[in-house]
Amino acid sequence: MKQTIFITLGLLPFLLKAQTVKLDTVSTGANYANQIWYSLANDEVGSVSKDNWDLAFELTGFNSSILVNTQKTGEAVYLSPYTWTNWSAFDTTGYKSWTALHNSDTTWEIGALSRPGTYDTEDMGWGSYDMGSHAVLGTRLYLLVLPGNKFFQLGIKSLIAGTYTVTFKTLNNSDSTTFTIKKSDFPNKHFAYYNVDTKSALDREPLNSDWDFTFTKFYTNIPVGGGQFMPYAVTGILHNKGIQVAEVKNTDVINNVDYMNQTYSSRINEIGSDWKSFNNTTFQYEITDSLLYFVEDLGGDIWKVIMTGFSGSTAGNYMLSKQKLTNSSVSRFDNNNQVNVYPNPTVKGSNLYLVCDFNTTENLNVTITDIYGKVVFQTTIQNVNGFNAIEIPAELNSGVYNISLNSGNVSAQQKLIIQ
Repeated sequence: MKQTIFITLGLLPFLLKAQTVKLDTVSTGANYANQIWYSLANDEVGSVSKDNWDLAFELTGFNSSILVNTQKTGEAVYLSPYTWTNWSAFDTTGYKSWTALHNSDTTWEIGALSRPGTYDTEDMGWGSYDMGSHAVLGTRLYLLVLPGNKFFQLGIKSLIAGTYTVTFKTLNNSDSTTFTIKKSDFPNKHFAYYNVDTKSALDREPLNSDWDFTFTKFYTNIPVGGGQFMPYAVTGILHNKGIQVAEVKNTDVINNVDYMNQTYSSRINEIGSDWKSFNNTTFQYEITDSLLYFVEDLGGDIWKVIMTGFSGSTAGNYMLSKQKLTNSSVSRFDNNNQVNVYPNPTVKGSNLYLVCDFNTTENLNVTITDIYGKVVFQTTIQNVNGFNAIEIPAELNSGVYNISLNSGNVSAQQKLIIQ
């Protein structure tokens, strides 16, 4: 369906000047007690104890990453030499020589139980994908150690039709628990969490579309020479799926607003923890000079972020400045052509429009993909010269999408959020 817009187009904010710099402090509390979820547009959007969970199960799509909360003091997980075929023969003799596992700090898709080595494409780490049934069936067993030297034998039995089935038991067989996590019980979240001590599932996260960063403690690999690395617990910032970050070093942090000519990364630790260092003489944290980050948020807005201070464990305070440089509602192909996605964000089931101001006879090609790159909508719109509002009849589920717009030899992209 194609409609023509007249006077109302004059009210659309096609151009937006950069906003003023805002200083903010994010507090995780003494000894970094809390995990904070943070929105560049809306500040803090969630806070909960970083230690109140042990296992986390990925919820989005067909993904099957399983995290373990190894940053918690006294918690560890080891890859045992046993598989589900010898569950009853599980023995911890020599377990300290087993491989200790940690979550990846570069992607949410590789959890501690998803990365014990290099496997065939069907091997998901804790289990193997069955091409016939489209289920992941458990293979490996683990030793889970909780604070207080509580030892558990742990195995992920399966992920079938969106439901994880998990069993853990004490080594003396005095207590055995099997529980399930159903992905659909946690809509629009990345992970569902589980506390082994209380035997309860936890809904800890804000909605996927509500946060950009999480301030927390995590493991990273530090070089120790000879091409070797050692996992080391740090405090810092990890970012949400779909966020893109460009790190700019040795720059004029006050005047540099050149966000376009940068290399952006989806690694969740692009900000990470290395913007600070501990001075062993003054016993204070120092912030790296001449370092800034350009951040593209889920809505497509570009922010300039500078880390300005860190208090350490006394208060767990992170100090930063942020400045919004662009508005995602505007996409300019060149001086003559521009297009606006309206409304954005929008609610599932609502009408969605591309509002165009084109001075060309070229066709407009529209492609919408989800966060995994899967094409969910494509169309070619002809005769877009002038002011037009083009309805997109796509039935999209809640989530974050990318809209690619191509006309002739120019193109533009925008993020689209369906709530």
